[in-house]
Amino acid sequence: MQIIAKSKFEGRGVIRAMAAFAFAALAAGCSQSGAPGNVEEGTLLYGRVTAQDGSALVGIPVRAHGQDKNFSVVVYSDAEGNYSFPAWSDLAPGMHSVSIELPDFEDLRMDAVALSESTPAKADFALVAKTPSIEDATASEILAALPGTDHEKMLFSQCSNCHTLQRALRWEFDQAGWEQIIHLMGGRRRTEVDFPKSYSYAQNRFVEPLSHYLASLRGPGSSEDIPFTLRPRPTSAEAARLVVTEYDLPRGGEFDLYMVRGDVDSDDKHVWPHDVVVDDTYAYYTDHFSNALGRVDKKTGEATELFYPVPPGGGRETNAAPGELRAGNPGGGAHDLLRDSQGNLIIGMGDATVRYNPSTGEFDQWLSGQSTFGLGPDDHVWHLDDGGPLVELNTHTGEITEHPIPDIESVYDMETDSKGRTVLDIYRGSAIGIYDPETEEFRQYATHTTESGPRRGEVDA
Repeated sequence: MQIIAKSKFEGRGVIRAMAAFAFAALAAGCSQSGAPGNVEEGTLLYGRVTAQDGSALVGIPVRAHGQDKNFSVVVYSDAEGNYSFPAWSDLAPGMHSVSIELPDFEDLRMDAVALSESTPAKADFALVAKTPSIEDATASEILAALPGTDHEKMLFSQCSNCHTLQRALRWEFDQAGWEQIIHLMGGRRRTEVDFPKSYSYAQNRFVEPLSHYLASLRGPGSSEDIPFTLRPRPTSAEAARLVVTEYDLPRGGEFDLYMVRGDVDSDDKHVWPHDVVVDDTYAYYTDHFSNALGRVDKKTGEATELFYPVPPGGGRETNAAPGELRAGNPGGGAHDLLRDSQGNLIIGMGDATVRYNPSTGEFDQWLSGQSTFGLGPDDHVWHLDDGGPLVELNTHTGEITEHPIPDIESVYDMETDSKGRTVLDIYRGSAIGIYDPETEEFRQYATHTTESGPRRGEVDA
């Protein structure tokens, strides 16, 4: 068993599947001969995580990655520093590497750890503290340490939708220069108008205050040192019972602090997963910047990309405004992913809808749709065309029906319930709209919190 100190984190494109706390609770309290009493029967790997002085470390993620596998299983240490992989987790017998990677400790990895059903393996870690680097800081950890008001930080936080805040603060500009950057990032059309019920930075009234704030942080002659404050790790007993399975994806790439979402100009285009739908065997996902439906076998970790044709006039390439087909802007790329009553996967994108039949492996396409949509109990797709009308696509016949509704400003997501009523999340209008096809009535309800900007939602009935 070899211990290797790593100097650099290598990131991967992953889908994380979190096991519910209830499952962990059902497995607790068992013991196994030959293992400590607090290790449940069937556990393949356990151990303890401590500091150099022997004191217990709580909330430390321990990752086990199987040899020749493309997924990892992660568990967390408890208040005594103990960790174990429950028998019901995705960990399987075989050779594994076991590692801990954190910004405030030196990375450690144990290679060639043999896991067997007959005897649980033990792997203890004594971590060496280190000074965290700005490369490890998240957006929230940077914002917590920056000067400024909550209003200014809220506007700046939205820059992390497309890239890290480290990238945003990499250069220095005067206020006029920052204004140009904001217009470029937000889109000239959006930043020249206002949405008074939205807190989105990409509107005219926020260009001046955001550019002023950025100039105060990174104006000419300012320091390039970025402050940050690491968030404390969760220490509750419930948090220590979390189990996470991470699946490596095709075109996952490596961690890049300055990458922009989508990196469409890169020679090596990476995957950018968006929505996920799970069944008993597979996890399916849409790729925001390419015409591929991803599929991961949850048991084996095998990942496959299923590329599909897009009808002419649909998809990302034909839906971005002139000059805005760039990294960071998904345009009309694949977004929503829902399952219909027949088990087919429905993919939403700009001006088009794609259906995948898992039984036959065939794709169908319609030149009608949007990136976000609702799916009714009759498998009809509901989407909105540029403020209205509400469009109903019959996926059985291809028939399209338009339903007039009042003009609506910037709906982001939509859902259709079991009675066929469509709910619209009016992002820049801080409202929820509901259309009932039975009565042909549309009602709009303001959110209780002004400028809250409802973005995505789900219905459970």
